[in-house]
Formats: sequence, structure tokens, C-alpha cells
Amino acid sequence: MSLSMSAALHRALAVALLAGGLVACGSTSQDTAPGPVMAEFGSEPPAPGYTRFYTPSLTLAPGESRIYAQWVAPPAERDQYVLDVRGKQTAGGHHALLHATSITQPSGFTGDWPSEAHLTTRFLGGVPGPGGESFQLPEGAVFLLRKGESLVVQVHHMNPTHAMREARSYLDVKLLDPTPNARVVALFNSTTLSFLLEPGRETSHHMNCRVREDLEILMYANHMHELGSSALTEAVYPDGITSELKRDDVWDHEWGGIPNYTHAPAGTPLHIPAGTLLRTRCTWQNPGTQTVRFPDEMCGFFGFFYSESDIQCTNEKWDSRTWP
Repeated sequence: MSLSMSAALHRALAVALLAGGLVACGSTSQDTAPGPVMAEFGSEPPAPGYTRFYTPSLTLAPGESRIYAQWVAPPAERDQYVLDVRGKQTAGGHHALLHATSITQPSGFTGDWPSEAHLTTRFLGGVPGPGGESFQLPEGAVFLLRKGESLVVQVHHMNPTHAMREARSYLDVKLLDPTPNARVVALFNSTTLSFLLEPGRETSHHMNCRVREDLEILMYANHMHELGSSALTEAVYPDGITSELKRDDVWDHEWGGIPNYTHAPAGTPLHIPAGTLLRTRCTWQNPGTQTVRFPDEMCGFFGFFYSESDIQCTNEKWDSRTWP
């Protein structure tokens, strides 16, 4: 099942981005060098065959944690495959994720990343935090950047210090014209925004996602941040059989930035039939004095499957979509 994107929804998302807070920034593209404040960041050249995209610099107040949308390239002139994405972030970076989007904005446009953005974006790769390693797709698997789509980076920066902090990211992208042997993959993500982690106590949260179309998943993982204690995702299949998909009895905080994927062979991916109920339980321990909410903590199960369109299951609402 797919949701076609109406003109009204395009306008609504554009308004949401503008309302999120426009940041005055210069243009960024593969030809733009860092500004004088961060002249050393990203000064080394990209690897051969990669194109570098810098995001505009951001200034974060003490204690601030925000997720931004930053456009880095105009609409593509032709279909292209994305083979690999590498990159880095400055201190305090949590992730920089590259997306294709049907919303066009000038390179350098920056606003808060709204919850509705998943309706007009598709995941293309990314990196977790400063110096994080990009994940590798199985041989022959690629992401698709369609003609007419722009590149936007979802960046999450945090400033745990008591001083103002400047933040920036760059991504090196390996692009290839379409070939007949490649297989396109997309992102499946099941998550919730409704949990609250009260100070000084352990909290568990259960979330469900009813799968509405067959999924052939190549790699998958649970997702939490630093307060995570354990996570478990199970599949309850249409015939009533329950199977553990991903169990993390002791959560390693590094997995928030470098997921511990379970990999399935490219020829025999994990088959999740329509009608399956995915159940994820996340448990956290909050030793602090403040209540913690999304996005400072998260609870999710995600993976990459054979498709040209992402699927987002948020607070048990299923969204799969395509657009011209």
C-alpha cells in the first residue's frame, strides 16, 4: 500500500519547515568550502569517486539538542544510485543522515526537522557522530536518488557544555548511473515518540507495528541512546507463531551511533509477511534529575529492505509512499 503525495501535503510540509525556524546560512554544495570558523574541519579531500557535501554551520546554546534539515544540493538532473556515504561531524554530533526529498529548497536552507518529513524523504545513508563509520550495504544493493529529487541532510547535534558551540557536518557520497544488476533498497523504521523517562528510575516502553506489506529485510537492529538498558523486538506472524528478531539484553551505548546489525544473506533476506505484528520493548535507566523525552532518547527497530520507497511506522501508524 502506498500514500500518494498531494499538493496540499507538499505545502503543509514546506510550511512546517519554515515554521521550524529558518537559519541564515550560506550556500553549501560539493563546491563549497568550510567557513573561516571551521577552516580545518573537512580540509582533507574526499576519497576518489566521492563527492563532498558540507552542511552549513550551526550555533547551539548550552544544553541544546536539536534535529535539523539542511539542503545541500539542487534537484538531480537524472536518476542515480548511491553506493556509499561517508563523513564526519564536529563534537556533539549524533548523526548526519542523507535523504532524497521531493521538497525543493536552496542549498544552504536550514530548518528544524519536522515529524512529517518522512512523508517526502527517502533515506540514502549517513554517519553516526564525530568520526563515525558508515554502514555497508550487501554487495549489489544500492539506494536510489530519482531525477528531480534534492539532497537534504538530517543532522542531530547536542551541546552538553556550558558554552555556545558551533557545529557542522560533511558527507562524502559515491554516486553511480543506474546499472542493470543493482538492487535498490530502502529504510524500514518502527519507532515511538510517546515515552517519558522520569528521573531516578527505570522505565520500560512497549510499541507495536502492524506490517501491511511483505518485507524482505537485509540488515536490521534495535535503536536507543545512552540511557538504554535493554531492547527486544519480536515478530508475531499471521499464523500466531512468535519469533525473536533482535534481542539486546545488555545495551551497549555505542550502538546508538554504530548499530549492531544482524545481517541476512542477500539471496535469502529475512521475510516479514504482511499481517505480522512487530513488538519492541525498550528499557532505560535515567540516573539524572530531568525527565528525558524524544529525541534525546529513542526506541526503535529499523532495517533495510528491497524496495524503492521507505516505510515509517511511528506510534503504530504505517506510512509507505512514493512520489514522482
